[in-house]
Amino acid sequence: MSAIGDMFNLPCSITSKQDPEVVSMEAIQLSTQGAERQRKDVMKLAARFEQMMRDRRHDESTKDLNDEELLSMLIQRYNSYKANSALRKWQLNADAQAAIFGVIRGMCPEARALVRAHLDFNKYTESAYNESILRSKRHQLHEAPKGCPPAWIDKLTVTKEAQILHFRRYNIWWAANSKRMKPSMRTRLRWSEEVWGRSVEMACLTVWAVNEAAKNPRDLWFGGVKLCFVCFVLPVSCSHHPPYKTR
Repeated sequence: MSAIGDMFNLPCSITSKQDPEVVSMEAIQLSTQGAERQRKDVMKLAARFEQMMRDRRHDESTKDLNDEELLSMLIQRYNSYKANSALRKWQLNADAQAAIFGVIRGMCPEARALVRAHLDFNKYTESAYNESILRSKRHQLHEAPKGCPPAWIDKLTVTKEAQILHFRRYNIWWAANSKRMKPSMRTRLRWSEEVWGRSVEMACLTVWAVNEAAKNPRDLWFGGVKLCFVCFVLPVSCSHHPPYKTR
């Protein structure tokens, strides 16, 4: 249209009054229709629904809803949108909803970028991530283990640095070990919930120890932290052998 306007020296512009929420739902549905075998991954869904949530915040009818209630309402609307209401395989289930909410409210931009970088080079169905992993609350910001003793809460609470370290280690470990496997078999490398939680706790302890050592660089902490990092963290991150039992 702009080329036509330039040709006749006329001002030309295109405007759309379509609801952005409808546009987002249409885009998700068309993507699902066009590739039923390759379902849209959680990170892309989270980006879409996060934008819809921001747009809804200006609506008087939803301003009193919290984030979780607003997301649930939007997903219900999507599941009943056009043909989605008749085809269950196009709908988003409870696991997908929990994973989307976990990404939106529990992951920092740097951790999202690490997951996104992994999914850019791996099919979602054959990747290191799925709804069961991303819905876990253990890796979400400001979360601590259930029943954690008060003395350990500050050491095992997830911080931004610990979250980034955890996802970076997981991506490195997956890349090193998945090379020897067929793409269809790589899902067996996904960590169980127990292993996932242990990895998050190790990342939290590592970040806490490094921060403590930084407060007193001449203290013996520095030597201990460096020794633990070189002898344990790096070998586990880069090892070609699974450090834990996988699924």
